[in-house]
Amino acid sequence: MKKLLSSLCLLAGSMSVQATPVTGLINGGFEAPAYSARSYNIISEAQVPAWQTTASDGMIEIWANNFLGVKSFEGNQHAELNANEVAALYQTTSAVKKGAALDFKFAHRGRRGKDTVALTITDLGLDNLYGTKDDTSIFSKQYSTGNTEWEQYTNVGGIQFGP
Repeated sequence: MKKLLSSLCLLAGSMSVQATPVTGLINGGFEAPAYSARSYNIISEAQVPAWQTTASDGMIEIWANNFLGVKSFEGNQHAELNANEVAALYQTTSAVKKGAALDFKFAHRGRRGKDTVALTITDLGLDNLYGTKDDTSIFSKQYSTGNTEWEQYTNVGGIQFGP
């Protein structure tokens, strides 16, 4: 069973990810940890279940619903993609079997006009390490969204994992 890296390479904007249990992704709406204040929190990736960042400081920015007038796509909060620097948010999972058809669904909203996010899905290969020579990019695409509304992007059964 190979591990899969689902990387949301963050150029700008906010994100809410809706992942099915089949993929093993969790906390897609960034609802944990829960905050009651109508503001934002920049916290260590260790405090955000399942999510990691490539940011050098390891920080993730979580916004409360309606902070600065931005309603969350669903739920009570969402991630602002760039906390203190441009970085990626990602999860790894070993729940994807070879030959499986992968689906994804996520929502994106720009922060300052039209912003772009990239979704990359990578097979980490036998060594299970990102950035090594046995990695295989399975899917990569950029999505641009304005800052007036959330846009939901989906792909149902169109990504084949392995032969």
